[in-house]
Amino acid sequence: MALSQATANADTSSWSSLQANPTLMSNVRINMLSASTTAWLTSVLTALDAKDLSAYTSFMAPQVSLQFNNSPAIVGIDAARSFLSQYWTTFGSLRHEELNVYGTETNLVHEALNHYTGLDGRKVTVRAVAWIDRDEEGRIEGLRVYADLSKLWSQEGQEEAD
Repeated sequence: MALSQATANADTSSWSSLQANPTLMSNVRINMLSASTTAWLTSVLTALDAKDLSAYTSFMAPQVSLQFNNSPAIVGIDAARSFLSQYWTTFGSLRHEELNVYGTETNLVHEALNHYTGLDGRKVTVRAVAWIDRDEEGRIEGLRVYADLSKLWSQEGQEEAD
């Protein structure tokens, strides 16, 4: 599937994605993406926030590389599925609130407030930035996430991002 076709397919689901999470893009200050790439990103983040492993990994290329902070890269779709299925059990829920989105159809970065609910019910907000590289078919081939999640697993009370 060509990049433009993958982006066009995201347009058809973007309205339902925005209805499922209306605050996802409501506070964006700067958005340099086209409408179709914004719709694609919205669909990706909606699947992520739902912790829908099948939907989220359907946006990934077979050779995807995921990297979180300074940890070694997780390479390949099977390794990504395995990692995510374990990682998502460490918190109750996640909701992205996008702040700024920069880039092109193939290379983009987004800054967000990630609102987590811990397994103990605590609400924690974490600032995060993620870099996404898409292949010629529009799938994620590289994802680099930078966020300090220590608040999520600490025993401190409810916290908000600075």
